[in-house]
Amino acid sequence: MAFFYDLYKQLHENPGRSFDEGFTAGKAETFLGKIESDIVIFGDIGKEESGPITVGVLNNISKDLDGDPLVLLLRADMDALPVQKETELPYKSRNNGVMHACGHDLHTTALLAAVRALVQAKVSWNGILIACFQSPRRTG
Repeated sequence: MAFFYDLYKQLHENPGRSFDEGFTAGKAETFLGKIESDIVIFGDIGKEESGPITVGVLNNISKDLDGDPLVLLLRADMDALPVQKETELPYKSRNNGVMHACGHDLHTTALLAAVRALVQAKVSWNGILIACFQSPRRTG
């Protein structure tokens, strides 16, 4: 849990507005690459005008498990807002005039935690996991 709390603080300190979420996308790609060697990562798959989109796909279809395979898509936003945060928190935004006011830093962290949990439990489920880290949800 401490790992994810630290990751959340890093994302909170380094927000990126729409079309400028490289730090967050990079963290997601790095994490996905380390957690499971079978995850296929597609980084920055969006068109240039759509901003970075990172997708991790884990094919966990097994003939050894009962039931039809499922396809599970989990999505998190990555963009921040053009807002100045007035706080004394030690992990406040380092980017002047930009902050995660809507919790997208937490969404990204929670999605990565969910991916880790599903990878750790992959012997008990059958299907394909798609983790999509989306940018931008809004323009601003």
